[in-house]
Amino acid sequence: LAVLDEGVRFFPRHTGLVYATAEQKVRAGLVAEARALIALGLRVASDAGTRGKFETLQAGLPAAR
Repeated sequence: LAVLDEGVRFFPRHTGLVYATAEQKVRAGLVAEARALIALGLRVASDAGTRGKFETLQAGLPAAR
C-alpha cells in the first residue's frame, strides 16, 4: 500500500491509480483513507464512466461514524 500511496502523491490525477489504491484501502479495512481517495477521484475524474466507478466504490463503503 505504501507504494500505491506514493504513486498517488506523485500522480494525483491518474484516476486508474487513485481508484486501484482506494480499492485496496477498502480491502485492507482502511475506510477513512479510501474515502479520501474516492473524494480525490471524484474531483479529478474527467468522464462519467470514471466518476461512476468511484461512486459505485463509495456506495459500497460502510456508513461513516
